[in-house]
Amino acid sequence: MDTTSRRGYLNGYRVVDLTDFRGLLTGRLLADLGAEVVAVEPPGGAAARTAPPLLGGTGVSRLWAALSHNKKSVTCDIHSADGRALLLRLCAAADFLLVSGTRREVDALGLDADTLRSLNDRLIHVTMTPFGRTGPKAGYADSDLVIWAASGALERNRVDGRVPVRIGTSYQAYFHGASDAVVGALLALAERARSGRGQGVDISFQESLVAANQGQGLYPLVNDVAAGPQDGVTIFPTVWKTSDGYVQFTLTSGPATGHFSNNFMAWVAESGLLPDHLAAVDWRDLPQTSGSGLSASGATKDKYAEKGMGDAERAQIEAIIARFFSTRGTDEILTTARDRRLLLAPILSVADIMDNDHHDARGTWFPTGDADASGPCLPGPFARIRPEAFVNHGGSGAAGAANGDVYGGWLGMTGADVALLQTNGVI
Repeated sequence: MDTTSRRGYLNGYRVVDLTDFRGLLTGRLLADLGAEVVAVEPPGGAAARTAPPLLGGTGVSRLWAALSHNKKSVTCDIHSADGRALLLRLCAAADFLLVSGTRREVDALGLDADTLRSLNDRLIHVTMTPFGRTGPKAGYADSDLVIWAASGALERNRVDGRVPVRIGTSYQAYFHGASDAVVGALLALAERARSGRGQGVDISFQESLVAANQGQGLYPLVNDVAAGPQDGVTIFPTVWKTSDGYVQFTLTSGPATGHFSNNFMAWVAESGLLPDHLAAVDWRDLPQTSGSGLSASGATKDKYAEKGMGDAERAQIEAIIARFFSTRGTDEILTTARDRRLLLAPILSVADIMDNDHHDARGTWFPTGDADASGPCLPGPFARIRPEAFVNHGGSGAAGAANGDVYGGWLGMTGADVALLQTNGVI
């Protein structure tokens, strides 16, 4: 998929990107859509450039390579008087301003609504903070894990009173908020088209995670039970070893989902591994479990035993399933699972994801745009739209690589002006 020559849906819009690691994804997505996104870095380069893990032999952060793609880089000492004046000129020429950090860090920039409105009353100002700009927790410190915990999402990952299992990577919570910031920015752009006025968008990473996990509240409706963390017991394993890898497979039960297990056990019975008394079990008659295989208040192991599925029976079934999967390859299992409509999926490695015919056909990946085509590939367009409207202009280059381009094109500075700023340590 050739995206190098496209203009993009947001062609002509200018974005000043002051985000730290929390909000880098917002600018990346806007840049993918064709906006001219300018990452403003300190003269020595952004700290995120060296955040581990690094690309082999380059010293460049993998995070930075992925999230600065399609952006331009300028340098500016925004804490000096001349640097702040330069930053304000950029804001006056921009359509969007992106800022992320703790509330204290964001407030320290001095880019309040009144200041920005006096510069550019059409500017869309997007801030991303751990708990939002207002409220009693607005000034709290954060980390990815803190945001997950504060969202309530970890509660369902706590079994038998143990410590909750962490979700995702060190940045996953922030990615949710940064994606919501794109939506907020585009909604603000639509309002600006109507009213002619700029907008403020206040993103709370915590609130983004609460919204992303709101489906947890629907479990009682679909399962007719109210599951608490003390009931979060997995009746059967959900990860199984195949002859050449692993699959995720859930044995579910109850009126809503038991038919999936009936389909699977019929397949096992055809292999000759399942005794008649276990093959006769109708999984729809067992207590309801969630789609993830977790028990709920009406589906504890004791309730299973009351239905004739005690510890011995469950252990026998588990051993049979383990043997069944271990003698079959992942591809064979997946093909049959599709035909039989089973709740099953392969557990892919990073290498599996990269070497995937489906992803190749859809153009999921594109190279960084550097001369070395064998370099790392990055996620490509996040949607398939006709006509295609995403761009691929490559990486941001070295810190300040676009100083001449941006300060000249946006602000009308000459090469001598830019050189003087560099001599004086402003850029």
